[in-house]
Amino acid sequence: MLYDYKCKICEKVFEVSHGMNEKPEIKCPLCEGEARKTFSANGIIFKGSGWYVTDSSGKGELKETAETDSGKTDSS
Repeated sequence: MLYDYKCKICEKVFEVSHGMNEKPEIKCPLCEGEARKTFSANGIIFKGSGWYVTDSSGKGELKETAETDSGKTDSS
């Protein structure tokens, strides 16, 4: 996995690849100062049906509207 680290001295941000359970001592590649892990937003990819407006909510609304309209026509 890739993790972002930031140097405590020069504040350079860089990436390091290591396992999730590993806790290596990371040194800055620029000044060799101590670095700490930073938190950043990860990219999330939603795959499959139901994740888009056109996949789920639009279909349900169309069915309800059709049933409501047919009910009004029958009772008139």
